[in-house]
Amino acid sequence: MFLMCVVVGSVHHFNQIPIDFDLETFNRVLCSFKPLRALTSDRCVEVEEEGNDSLRLLCEAYFQAQYDLIDSYQPEVIGHFDLCLLFHPKFDLTQHQSLWNQVERNIRLAISYGALFEVNSASIRKDWSTPYPSKPILSISLCPFSFFLLFKCGKLTLLDDSHGPERVSENYSESYNYLRDNGVKEHLSKKMGVKFLCF
Repeated sequence: MFLMCVVVGSVHHFNQIPIDFDLETFNRVLCSFKPLRALTSDRCVEVEEEGNDSLRLLCEAYFQAQYDLIDSYQPEVIGHFDLCLLFHPKFDLTQHQSLWNQVERNIRLAISYGALFEVNSASIRKDWSTPYPSKPILSISLCPFSFFLLFKCGKLTLLDDSHGPERVSENYSESYNYLRDNGVKEHLSKKMGVKFLCF
């Protein structure tokens, strides 16, 4: 038997509502970032307001909470870096400079103490075409900014988010192809004497 203890740090809730349960629950989280007249169990009634962008506000709060978690606890692994986009995978963080600044800041902080970044294959079973993190965060070719995991000493570890034996290594081949197609070449490293599958 091999015992391994690793702290994976990740953000899953806002305003006491999970962001990764289902779309209906996620929409409740979005509603909690809007000016409301009423909030019921199944829908929110928005106040009409020019420029109200609840997904952007949620992402700002998400990356701030992620930063606070990284800064306070220094987890060995940063879990599903952009989980806030689970139900909106086409939302382009690079088009929002303040959000991208938060992404860069969080990556820099995690790298500063040697954290690994989780490549999480669970997103594929949730209708993403790629694992977490999304391609703009992983790949320099798609983003005009200068700081990326692959090019600033970021280390990745492949995980499946399996909460039971039936999902162990699910979608690993798709994750491997995604990493290979984005120029990832290193495959194994050690940290504190423990082997991690790293790319």
